[in-house]
Amino acid sequence: MGMIHRRFIAKNKQANKLRKEPNALKPIARDQSKDIIICRCEKIIDGESYGPFTASVYDTSLTKAVNYYKDQMPAMPEPSDEGLRMYHGLRVGMEIKDFGTWFPSRQAGELLTQAGFIFNIYTIHPSKVQCGKSQVVFHLDNATKLATMDFKSMLGFYNAWIMKKGNVA
Repeated sequence: MGMIHRRFIAKNKQANKLRKEPNALKPIARDQSKDIIICRCEKIIDGESYGPFTASVYDTSLTKAVNYYKDQMPAMPEPSDEGLRMYHGLRVGMEIKDFGTWFPSRQAGELLTQAGFIFNIYTIHPSKVQCGKSQVVFHLDNATKLATMDFKSMLGFYNAWIMKKGNVA
């Protein structure tokens, strides 16, 4: 049995536990209290998920929304610019604290939502993620998806998170 098979078995056991026990979410939530909250803006194209920078290559109808988003960005560092290594199967996202850095324009976020992009929220243990200055690289097998939302809901989630934490830095 390989590492991927063990992850699959562990996730199935966890899912079965949640189905059988009505209060199973409480201990899991406590276990994840030290996890990092990650946001990823993505669009599913032909069964694969792509972020805004990659998606416009595969679907030219997204070009207008993605170009507007890129024009609103003060800087667009590549993951390698922040010292992050990319391998097959890894995803690029951002910590929740960096959401305002990557989405400074409300209109750009709403255009991405209209173009079919969604925001997925994940938790992941700090040892399973590479953290750069404003980006993170992670593998979906190591992450637990918490929610899927549009830009407006994501903005509300971000604002509530800031109010709870007190500051972003």
